[in-house]
Amino acid sequence: MAFIPVHSLNMIKSARFWTPSSAISSYQAANHRTASRHSLIRMMADIVKPSQGYQLHQKQGYKILDVRSEQEYSQGHAPGSINIPFMLLSFMGMSPNPAFATLVTQKLNPKDKYVVMCKSGGRSAKACSELEKMDFGSLADVDGGITSWVTEGLPVEK
Repeated sequence: MAFIPVHSLNMIKSARFWTPSSAISSYQAANHRTASRHSLIRMMADIVKPSQGYQLHQKQGYKILDVRSEQEYSQGHAPGSINIPFMLLSFMGMSPNPAFATLVTQKLNPKDKYVVMCKSGGRSAKACSELEKMDFGSLADVDGGITSWVTEGLPVEK
């Protein structure tokens, strides 16, 4: 597993006007390689297009984990997906789900393979990072989430 070295992040954060975009640019410049929003969070789960995620599910036995809130999930989701919210939706906006790790332990097997998705890709990237800490090995993060899934015309059920 590869992470951005702590000293690199400290150097980047010490800049006067630090933003995630500037962190990516600074890291790219310092290391002469491509970084993305996903690689700053973690660099182990594969980032896949929705069609690739669907093929992994259909042909290689990956299970689909949808980490959106229950309200979002009920509006439409990939058929056969499992919903474990990474964040909870409340009147104050989104907040971390304190039961995420417990629900994962109860409902999922770390030996299984998972395609992970959310609405647009941010929460699923963070959820993959948490799943990796829990020793889940085979993870594919759907780039663009359910929004891109729908745009590509892949199946959705309510």
